[in-house]
Amino acid sequence: MFVDWLNETFHTFDYALLELCHKLAEFGHPVLTHILHFISFSGEYAILLFASGLILCMFPKTRKAGVSEIGSVLIGCVIGKGFLKRVVARPRPYEVFGSDYYEWWSMLELRLDTDTSFPSGHVEVAIAGLLALCLMLPDGKGKKLVPFTTIYVGLMCLARIYMMEHYPSDVVAGLLIGTVCTCIGVPLTKWFFNLCEKNKDKAFCNFVLNFELSWLKKSK
Repeated sequence: MFVDWLNETFHTFDYALLELCHKLAEFGHPVLTHILHFISFSGEYAILLFASGLILCMFPKTRKAGVSEIGSVLIGCVIGKGFLKRVVARPRPYEVFGSDYYEWWSMLELRLDTDTSFPSGHVEVAIAGLLALCLMLPDGKGKKLVPFTTIYVGLMCLARIYMMEHYPSDVVAGLLIGTVCTCIGVPLTKWFFNLCEKNKDKAFCNFVLNFELSWLKKSK
């Protein structure tokens, strides 16, 4: 089974980082726990990423960035939560009752998550959506977003391991898969908008390229 291979191959790596996070929790709990729980909560269901993508889609200048963000996140949801989590079905670290992981998780007094562990969906969609923005925002704004993306995604990785929700190998997989999703979503977005440019005389393509809410036009 793939789960057995994961557990055996990455046991040393996973245990070392989870133990390190436990020691960090012993030092910083409960303040650090609340902070990292908030970081994790900000990634629930990718709501903030979808919301920011929709806002960007309202403006013609940032519409490509918004579409690429939403598209990359959706691809991540399909590949990660829709397919890999169900196929791999790796239990969460704390699901082995009586194990070190269970004891470490119990100390944090956090709720149980209901789905499986591999890959980390929070990390996957975070890197997919924000990396798409880094690549697609106009006027050099994407480059300015790189530090925030690095810090936020790094904290999300730490939060998911710290909370014993994921093995570190799940988080690494989430980073890799999320990056692949961006590599799919961004070219697809560019292809779609290039197609619209070539057919901008058609009503749908003209709408995609030029649509803007009337109240936004009046505010200019």
